[in-house]
Amino acid sequence: MKEVILLAGGISKRFYPLKDKVMYKFLGKPLIEWQIDWLLDAGFTHIVVVVNPRIYKAVNEIIGKKDANIKIVIQENALGMGDAVLKASECIKGGNSVFIVGASDVVEKGIYQEFKRSNENLILAYKVSRYFPGGYLVMQDGRIVDIIEKPGEGNEPSNIVNIVRHLHTNFGKLLTYIEEEYKKPERTDDEYENALRKLMKEEYYKPLIYNGIWLPVKYPWHILDLTSYFLTIKGNYIAEDVKIGKNVIIENSYIEEGVKIYDNVVIRNSYIAKNCVIGNNTLIRDSIINENSIIGAHSEVARSYINNNVEVHRSYVGDSVIDSFVRIGAGTIIANLRHDEQEIQVFVRGKKVNSGRKKLGAIIGEGSKIGINNSILPGRIIGRNVTTYPGSVIIHNPKDGEIVKGFF
Repeated sequence: MKEVILLAGGISKRFYPLKDKVMYKFLGKPLIEWQIDWLLDAGFTHIVVVVNPRIYKAVNEIIGKKDANIKIVIQENALGMGDAVLKASECIKGGNSVFIVGASDVVEKGIYQEFKRSNENLILAYKVSRYFPGGYLVMQDGRIVDIIEKPGEGNEPSNIVNIVRHLHTNFGKLLTYIEEEYKKPERTDDEYENALRKLMKEEYYKPLIYNGIWLPVKYPWHILDLTSYFLTIKGNYIAEDVKIGKNVIIENSYIEEGVKIYDNVVIRNSYIAKNCVIGNNTLIRDSIINENSIIGAHSEVARSYINNNVEVHRSYVGDSVIDSFVRIGAGTIIANLRHDEQEIQVFVRGKKVNSGRKKLGAIIGEGSKIGINNSILPGRIIGRNVTTYPGSVIIHNPKDGEIVKGFF
């Protein structure tokens, strides 16, 4: 029997100002629930989910709805993947093969059948065409002999990266090596990788080369990639109680219960969750609008993710992620394209990161209030509970709780 460890305990500082990435909802379900369902669909029935304390209650409620042997383990501190595996091992039966899955990356669910059938040590491998800040596989005669973590652009040992979909047939030995790593006087955050490296010298690890959909979630704008993906699988539906005004066009969209849509609205390829209000003369396309949000009259939302209880008034929101309880004042424009049409650079923890996107608007943290007639430059990260004055121009990244007046 194969057991699964689903890793959802990280806090990912690079994801700021958004919070726990696995709890963001797509088509009405948090990402962590999608991951659990995909594993169950593949026939895995024994799953251990590792979570941080903040999401324990919510994940426990999700697990309670599933007809399967699913256990939950709390990783109190973010001490790395090795620590998470050790915590989960307390719920794993000895001698079983173990399939380790990173909860924040999305792959096509059909690939799980390969892991379900296999009796070999397998690592899901993906060929990349540009640098990815993750682990690179070192190959020798078709065998994986090493994993190099974040080698830096230009120092990659191959063009094949590791996706955390690892099947271990000798889980007990892996645990022994992880425990040895944690006994060392200094920590490196690579205890799991170091243990795996040792194991690879003794066991044959085979790459499962994969060229399907892979959506890693490292930075907050990666939510937009997930948005695009989930919109391809949403289906078309309009709940019976949806109130629809005059001259409304709805194409290829999913509209849930309690939604009110006023006159002259156009909605294309989008998902509108329960109890949202869409004002007159508004255009929504290629976007997810979550529960209880209001997109006011004369607004446009394009290729964006809007979380719960957001209010947008007579504004343009393009290629942006707006977290819960944000209010955007009338006349605000979120720019999403550089004049030179180059890929947009974003400052993350003081360092400039290439988003890889030519169109990227703003990432706005929970509870922020954007004043009327604001202009927000492309790729700006606005912290949580930020307040901006009317007429402000956001050219930098306001921190949590900051009050912005004029140019910033």
